[in-house]
Amino acid sequence: MSRNPNRMQEATDLLMGKMKSSASILIQYQDGTIVISGIEATVGRTPFNVMQGEVMTAYESRDYLIEKADLTYGGTQLIPKSGALITEQNGDVYEVSIPRGLNIYESIGPNGSVLKIHTKAVA
Repeated sequence: MSRNPNRMQEATDLLMGKMKSSASILIQYQDGTIVISGIEATVGRTPFNVMQGEVMTAYESRDYLIEKADLTYGGTQLIPKSGALITEQNGDVYEVSIPRGLNIYESIGPNGSVLKIHTKAVA
């Protein structure tokens, strides 16, 4: 049995597979008229401390870890965009968003095969 020469990518793939099989929920990603349903995502959170003038504000995002390949529409790989909506199976809706100056998503793994998308609740 040959091993993947990129052991870190192998580990990332293994962990993502385990998360999807034991801790994932189904979500829908919508960016304008583009809608992708049935994406398996693992939910997390990230706390941020952001300076706003002279005041430090605490902010916590709801994060979705998904395989980058699952964010494909019409054969085109999409990049998460600010303002896109993520809807969970229970109907809760979150907007892709992050405090100014920070990235709305992070690529995880040596090949960036997993995306961690930051959101906030839609009121």
